[in-house]
Amino acid sequence: MRTRLLLVGAAVLMLQPARSIGQSFVAHSATAPVLAPGQKVRVWTLEQATFLGLPTPRLQALRFVGTLTAYNPPDSLSLRRTALFVAPWRSREYTARWESVRRIDVPHGRDAVGGTLAGVSAAIGYGLFISFFERVFCDAQSCGRGVLTYSARAAVVTVPAGALAGIFTTRWKRAYWGGTLTRR
Repeated sequence: MRTRLLLVGAAVLMLQPARSIGQSFVAHSATAPVLAPGQKVRVWTLEQATFLGLPTPRLQALRFVGTLTAYNPPDSLSLRRTALFVAPWRSREYTARWESVRRIDVPHGRDAVGGTLAGVSAAIGYGLFISFFERVFCDAQSCGRGVLTYSARAAVVTVPAGALAGIFTTRWKRAYWGGTLTRR
């Protein structure tokens, strides 16, 4: 009786990882977005990993940003990567089967507001950091200026730098959500 219980427990434990992996990558049924070749997109895919050119049992999530060259929603999509640096052993042209496409994003303007908020938070973090260490390690009476003093000094540099960085970054809007990478 104990042996059977042990065998059943072992079988359940052996089957559990396969079951949870199968549940991890269940696709949603979503309608394909209306996109045209020449449009800039960011595509998230789920592909089989390779090691030294040989396939492995592991799946990996990949993200590509580029310009659509071919778009056939029930079958596949192709894009030309527009990244500045693409590994020399990889092609700039990428084709994905529709089953492996998990998400498609389209550009949705610039992120100047997000960059400015990042600059403000960097200034506050700098003020907190300097004030903390000044209070801990300084023994003189003139030590311990306020956090706002240091934050205001840092904000002169960090807020414009954050806004400038935000102008050069792109916000993305989800156009298609074809699958999930989380367990249900």
